[in-house]
Amino acid sequence: MRGVLWQEVLAGLGVGGLAVALAAQSTLQNFISGITLYFDQPSDWGLLQIWQQRWHSRVRQDAVN
Repeated sequence: MRGVLWQEVLAGLGVGGLAVALAAQSTLQNFISGITLYFDQPSDWGLLQIWQQRWHSRVRQDAVN
């Protein structure tokens, strides 16, 4: 291709890549945090089940009243 300045094309790709990287930053951060939490297992699942049981019993009581 004649007349194409490859330096301008590469600069445009660099700027476009930077824009995509900045736009996807929070999404990637949340994704990596989710993976970390999944593998670290920081919470006790027994406590989660107790909380769920209490929540459901409270919801049932509110529905009856």
